[in-house]
Amino acid sequence: AWDVASAEISASTFIGNVATAGDGGAIEAAGTLSVTGSEFSANTAYGGVGGAIDSWACYGDCVSLSGNRFVDNEAADGGAVHAFGGGTTSIGDTFERNSATSGDGGAIRAGGSATISDGTFVSNSAAGYGGAVEAAGSIWLTDSAFADDSAGLDGGAAHSYNGAITTTR
Repeated sequence: AWDVASAEISASTFIGNVATAGDGGAIEAAGTLSVTGSEFSANTAYGGVGGAIDSWACYGDCVSLSGNRFVDNEAADGGAVHAFGGGTTSIGDTFERNSATSGDGGAIRAGGSATISDGTFVSNSAAGYGGAVEAAGSIWLTDSAFADDSAGLDGGAAHSYNGAITTTR
């Protein structure tokens, strides 16, 4: 739906958007992205990355999420959210039934680290690594719940390629 350099989005709804031959079913950002209190449902990036959101050409803290709901989004990689090259922060977000159909990160695929607090992940799936969360760097999980997430390879709930996974309750 949107292709922007950087954006701040709040209290918005994105339902049924499709990138037929590309990335970011609802939003593609070539930079930092902050999303608060929004809903993303049934968005798709056919053969691409980021069923709901794709952030590329960003290094560092790329995607900041707070109080959002992601349901039934689908992409080849990063079923709901894909952040190429950068980190993702998620606070109080809910991810349900998102799918990475041929790659990693059923809900979130971070090209850097992933920091998640008060998150809820239910029935997300990835054909590859990280049924709910996959990151190239470290993953920090605080007060988050994972249920019925699955991966075709490693990390039914979470997988990190090059870092530790730290949980705090």
